[in-house]
Amino acid sequence: MSDRGSRFQSGYRAWCRKRGLRPRFGAIGQHGSIAVAERFILSMKNEFLRRILVPYAFPRVTEALSAYQLCYNEHRPHERLGGATPGEVLRGELPAAGVAPFEPRARHPHARGDPDVAPPRRVCTRLELVVDRAGGIRELPIVQLREAA
Repeated sequence: MSDRGSRFQSGYRAWCRKRGLRPRFGAIGQHGSIAVAERFILSMKNEFLRRILVPYAFPRVTEALSAYQLCYNEHRPHERLGGATPGEVLRGELPAAGVAPFEPRARHPHARGDPDVAPPRRVCTRLELVVDRAGGIRELPIVQLREAA
C-alpha cells in the first residue's frame, strides 16, 4: 500500500510485476486512505528503529525487522482490535465471549462474578511475570503474566 508519488510509478510497477505482486495505492485526495500502513511505519520507528543501532549488513536488518514484525503481529495487543493481536484476528483465535481471564484479587467484583461489573474470573493468587525477547533482541520484550504452579 503506497501513495501515488513519483517513486511508485512505472519502475515500481515493473518491480512488483516481476515478483508477482499487485501494487495497491491510496485514493487520491482522500485523507487517511493509507493511514493503517503509515501507522505501522510510525510504530516501527518509535517502538523499535529509534531504540536500536540499526545493523549495516542487509541480512541483519532483515532479521531485526522480521523480529519486530513477529512482535507486532503476534505479541502486541492493538487497541483498534479490542486488545487482540493481528495474528489472533487473522486466525480467528479471539477469546470466546464470557471467557474471562484470571483475577488475583479474591474480593474484587470480577472475582465474585458481580453481574453489574463483568463475568466472573478465575481467582488465582500466585502469578509469575515471564519476559522473553522476540528474535533475542532486548528492545523487543514479550511480557506475559501467567498463573504460577
